[in-house]
Amino acid sequence: LCLQNSMFTILRRYSQGVLQEVYSKHELLLMAEAIKIVYSAWMISKGLPEGKTLTQQLVYLIQTSRKMLVLALIYGAMNILSFISLRNISASVFTIFAQCKILTTATFSTIILKRQYSWTQWRALIALMLGVLLFSEPIWGNPNQSANRKGNNPILGTAAVLIEVTLSGFA
Repeated sequence: LCLQNSMFTILRRYSQGVLQEVYSKHELLLMAEAIKIVYSAWMISKGLPEGKTLTQQLVYLIQTSRKMLVLALIYGAMNILSFISLRNISASVFTIFAQCKILTTATFSTIILKRQYSWTQWRALIALMLGVLLFSEPIWGNPNQSANRKGNNPILGTAAVLIEVTLSGFA
């Protein structure tokens, strides 16, 4: 999953930011999800319980997964936001901002789930995020990584990735 997400981010940024290819992000997302559904159905078919058909198992899974609809919609919105951000900021800047998911997830788990974190745990989360930022420091001032090309809007890209990070923490 990590490799898939990393490659998806890099390829989207390269195709839209560097090559300036024009295609429908909605169609691309639809195709990516269709591929995932077909792969998932194939994996389910390999481990079917005795006496159940693939169709019966898929219908059962759809009926029992209704509560996941809100999360699926949030996931779809996050994918669209990542397209907007990667069109306007570089993949390295996107990755740096994406590290805020750690803090937003912890914050939402505190607010929604009433989870308690000690100050030591909060410091560890912040230190982890700062460590990632320091590790990626060499790319901050790299002019080759700049996404400020003609037609790009870094403010829009940054806002999109921050909204995506917030949605991710909520989900």
